[in-house]
Amino acid sequence: MEAATARGPAGPRAHDPAHDTLTGEQRSAVTHGAGALLVFAGPGSGKTRTLTARIAHLLASGRARPQEILALTFTVRAADEMRIRLVALVGHDRAAGVTVATFHALCARLLRPHAQLFGRSSAFSIYDQSDVVRIVRDLLADDHHGGDDDEVLAAGLTEQIALAKSRLASPSTVRAVGGPRGGARLAALWGRVDAELAACNAFDFADLVTHGVRLLREHPPIRAAYRRRWRHVLVDEFQDTDPAQLALLAALSGPSGGAPQGSLMVVGDDDQAVFGWRGAAVENLLDFERSFPCAARLVLSRNFRCRPVILEAAARCISHNTRRQPKALLADRAAGGELRVVAFRNDHAEAAWLTKRIGATIAAGTDPREILVLCRSLRWTQPLQQALTAAGIAHRVIGARSLWERVEVKDALAHVALVANPSDTAAFRRAVAAPTDREQFRKAAVAPPSRGSGPATQRAIIEHARAAQIDLLEACMRADTLAIRAPAKEGLVRFGDELSSVGDALEAEGMLAKAVIRAISVSGGPVAAYQLLLDAATDQRTLRDTARVLEDLRSLCRAAHTYERQSGSAATLAGFLEQTRVEDVEPLTVREDRRLTIATIHSAKGTEAEAVFVLGCEERRLPSRQAIESDDPFAVEEERRLFYVAATRAKDRLVLTTGQERSGSPTAGSSRFLAEAELFTR
Repeated sequence: MEAATARGPAGPRAHDPAHDTLTGEQRSAVTHGAGALLVFAGPGSGKTRTLTARIAHLLASGRARPQEILALTFTVRAADEMRIRLVALVGHDRAAGVTVATFHALCARLLRPHAQLFGRSSAFSIYDQSDVVRIVRDLLADDHHGGDDDEVLAAGLTEQIALAKSRLASPSTVRAVGGPRGGARLAALWGRVDAELAACNAFDFADLVTHGVRLLREHPPIRAAYRRRWRHVLVDEFQDTDPAQLALLAALSGPSGGAPQGSLMVVGDDDQAVFGWRGAAVENLLDFERSFPCAARLVLSRNFRCRPVILEAAARCISHNTRRQPKALLADRAAGGELRVVAFRNDHAEAAWLTKRIGATIAAGTDPREILVLCRSLRWTQPLQQALTAAGIAHRVIGARSLWERVEVKDALAHVALVANPSDTAAFRRAVAAPTDREQFRKAAVAPPSRGSGPATQRAIIEHARAAQIDLLEACMRADTLAIRAPAKEGLVRFGDELSSVGDALEAEGMLAKAVIRAISVSGGPVAAYQLLLDAATDQRTLRDTARVLEDLRSLCRAAHTYERQSGSAATLAGFLEQTRVEDVEPLTVREDRRLTIATIHSAKGTEAEAVFVLGCEERRLPSRQAIESDDPFAVEEERRLFYVAATRAKDRLVLTTGQERSGSPTAGSSRFLAEAELFTR
């Protein structure tokens, strides 16, 4: 009966990839039975193929229906790649039934129907780090902290709180561990931040996971329902999980990993754990059996990507790490390829040589999409970017701002967020003061639209809303009754009235994309501001930049249309905004883009290219100065893993550069990792 149900309405049973040309190790992972399985998958070992083949096998064998499978990833890029491969393996209908999501997207999904348990509504907002920094900065100002370093201090405190949350700590534990002074102060601040988030009907990113854990731990019927729903769980890049994400996984799967008859398969590589700075704990992988005592282990030992000379050098370097699972990764490809280290006098000489070499590589027939330039920090690639531009070599830079991170789009999204959640003070402050970037208006000698509402007026509206127990839009519509500056009253009343009307129309008509367009088109809103600038500006640079902003706003509207079409009757403004918070619209692997790619090593994780150039292989850069000087004895080990990740992106050619001078200052010499890999300049 279960096998027949698994076929579903989409047609005959899916093809079982367990019978395909998988390696024996891959086939063992794909056909794993019930319970937990830890798969060590090194670079180029076919982990995504193994994960998707596992899902297809569960469906084809009748062990699971699509809706009983949950696949978790860390990036939208990885989730999208998994969906594409699933469609190829099992067809669109079955693939659509499988839940493929990032951890944060999953937790937002878990919390929406149960938000009231944590003092929020289902329309809660999701605050990013900049939103929380603003809260902390305002709290410091309220305490009369003062000083020019408030922004830096607020950012540091915000990071400390986020890391504590990722470890499932609480204000009380921080108070106990941190001592009577520092710990008590941080704990008190944390409590006030959480109170403000609740008042704003918002969670921050760390809250999504910690409250997801609380939801499952504190409410057994809800936990049992989700365990029944997702009987089979798969996790990609498990080495990047933090303690809170591990706890979430344990709550979803139970200590046996999915029993009865369910399963948990996690895939990861301790040698590629490079996100410890944001809370990831490689111990989750190395000590997996502590959470799942009966788990089996398996190693995918064949590398299908790198030439042997590249893989062997990377292996020599990573073998210097002490905290790792020893493993022998064997190159499946024939000997050949190129591996070299090139030393330069300075970064301008490096840029000139690399530009010439890249141009020759393209002229010889290499697809520019198969050329990847990596560096620990993008700021060190500026000379190369300038040289490539001068040579007419098209390139794109990944690691810069995505569409959702651009200031004008964030202004527009604030208008939408305020319609979805009228208690969102971060959205209110941003929207009522937009446009945020006024420098472009000043350069064009154009007065931007203004509602005349500075910080004091904004605070008066927020305080009135909370005292009267009304939302911020209604408080704006009452502005003419408040003791605020006269010039601001009319603008605030119109602002509140127009955005309230957008919400009313959405409720009556149910047309989400139209509501987004209406929200960003209100009087004095983003569309009006940049249309005004476009009409009034005269210099070509401003005209081009403004046209780009308006195109970004159109992209926002197209994204709303796409979301509404894909979500159907389940589409909500909160859901659309959630997508903009937890998804990236400019993935590294856009195959339609024929330019070569310049990226940070962190953002290149999970990709590959025929030719890879790694810049700045110097002490105090790779490894970083912070790691070298850190009290953490394992800080340099994470840097070594970063070097390993960079080197193993290369399929055929790997060029590593080092210089005597960078950004006008002497370097500290070649990276120790070059010597550990037994590589020398030539």
